[in-house]
Amino acid sequence: MRFVLIGAVAALAGLFLLADEAHAQSLQCRQQITPDQREACAEGEIDDLDDQVKYWRSAARQTRADYDYFLHRRERCDGEFACIARELQTEISELQVKIEPAARIRVREAYAGPVVYRAASSMSEMDAIMDRIITRDSWGWMFNRYDRGSVRNTRVEARNGRDRLVYSEYTYNGGTPGWVHLLIVDGRVACVEYHDFAGACRPVGARSYAYGVTSRLLAAAAGY
Repeated sequence: MRFVLIGAVAALAGLFLLADEAHAQSLQCRQQITPDQREACAEGEIDDLDDQVKYWRSAARQTRADYDYFLHRRERCDGEFACIARELQTEISELQVKIEPAARIRVREAYAGPVVYRAASSMSEMDAIMDRIITRDSWGWMFNRYDRGSVRNTRVEARNGRDRLVYSEYTYNGGTPGWVHLLIVDGRVACVEYHDFAGACRPVGARSYAYGVTSRLLAAAAGY
């Protein structure tokens, strides 16, 4: 029944999405030359969709149960960016039809795109790797929006045999400061702890969102 409802909602939402077609579109990264460029393009488009959906979740007062439902759908994409984009578009469609037309217009007008941090100093190699990891982890955040490019002061804070505890500072929601700990065990990211949930090191969110490469890069930079 849920899948039938999703299909019906998506069809109805098509009437309201024409004005947003430039934003909520399928991935357009196939013209890129290299695999790295294609991946960067796909990440950027998913960032945009992810930030849009957070506006709609707040406006539609999405329940935790509905949020978890769509999160599980995205996790089943197994890291395929085009699939993740389709699931985000479907969620946006369902949320839009729950909102009155005048409110939909206000939400569209309020959305200004992903927040990208422009710092005076450039990021270090470890900062850049952590930025990618936090960006992808933020695709599993319910409302907060990560300021892409804001990671600074990344360092290995503790070593225990082959384990590493990596610390970074970052901002979210347009400049709110925060910190994150990343625990690396045997060269792979084991769990992540954010300042607002201090003491709780959880599995990296959206665990199927292609963490392998960035995890190995960070492990190498941390001294493996």
